[in-house]
Amino acid sequence: MQLFNMKPISCSEFEELLADHIDGTLTAQTKTAYETHVSACESCATLAQDAQSANVFLAVSETPVAPPWFTEKMVDTILRNTVRAPGLFTRFMVAVGLARVWAPRWIMGFSMAALSLVMINRFWDTQEKGVYRAWDRTIKNYENMQLVSSVQNQWEDWIAERDLEGVRK
Repeated sequence: MQLFNMKPISCSEFEELLADHIDGTLTAQTKTAYETHVSACESCATLAQDAQSANVFLAVSETPVAPPWFTEKMVDTILRNTVRAPGLFTRFMVAVGLARVWAPRWIMGFSMAALSLVMINRFWDTQEKGVYRAWDRTIKNYENMQLVSSVQNQWEDWIAERDLEGVRK
């Protein structure tokens, strides 16, 4: 099917669409433009074939599992290289506590939590200042309104008259 308003895509656009093509999420028109580019560009065709082959390889290969001795050896290496004269307590803390905390998923989790707290703090601080500024502007506008000013003046005149009547009696 030939689309008359279809614009040819460039090699950089092709690279952006490559992952979507492998996932099967391209629209019909985009898929047609993608396939037209693959048939016309030899280097992009090679890239698409390599990406597809890598995807197939990852699908059939097993997830690598570290051998059981790896964690213990890693902890010993960390102790030797970072702690000068490790005592029994330090070795215990590293073996029991830090061995789990130093795992990449824990480090990433702690980092993301810290980043989230910093972002919330910045956002909250900005919003809080914005609320105070809005409140100050509202009060200023309220106090500057002509009606409020005339009511306040009238009220002050009535109080002054009442005070004068109280002094006269």
